Amino acid sequence: MKVDVLNLSSAFGNWLPNSLLCLIVLLNRTLDLVPGEYRDSAFVFFKGHPIYEDDAYVSISIGYERLETDEEVAARIKVGNDRETEIKRRELRELERLRAKYGNPVRDTIEQSVGKIENR
Repeated sequence: MKVDVLNLSSAFGNWLPNSLLCLIVLLNRTLDLVPGEYRDSAFVFFKGHPIYEDDAYVSISIGYERLETDEEVAARIKVGNDRETEIKRRELRELERLRAKYGNPVRDTIEQSVGKIENR
């Protein structure tokens, strides 16, 4: 699981260090926020984002990787299940709306087929 410790951007007036010393201090202070057992997995991403032909901004993302806890796994699964349940509810409401508007063509087709067989 990726855990973000710090996200900074030079866009919209956010501050980024403009000297190497300030950047090193920022990185050291941020590293202190990473639990000791996860420091080996700590990462830093620098990314440039072009805005105009001759202008861009930079973002920094600092964090670490760790395994999910049992509670986090359960919460993630619950969110997925809740999402699926909501999608099914919406689809069933739409199906009922369409049945009210157009009837039930599948049932009608089956009943027509059964009627043809019975009339033989």
